[in-house]
Amino acid sequence: MLDFDNPPSGDELRRSRRRLNLSRTRLAGVVGCSPAYVQMLEDGYQPARGDVYRELVETLERLEAAKDGRP
Repeated sequence: MLDFDNPPSGDELRRSRRRLNLSRTRLAGVVGCSPAYVQMLEDGYQPARGDVYRELVETLERLEAAKDGRP
């Protein structure tokens, strides 16, 4: 679960997306944001507590759990 006191770094987001073999465009489509926003996050932009940011991180967490066979 996303912890805004200790959010994932841009590098962690990028590694997670790449482990899932997702392009920025595909991830943005799933989340409902622009590929440019995904790139900004991966480049270190730390937004205020936004719903899109939360959705992006939670989507990556769900997809990684599914890939690893976790519930």
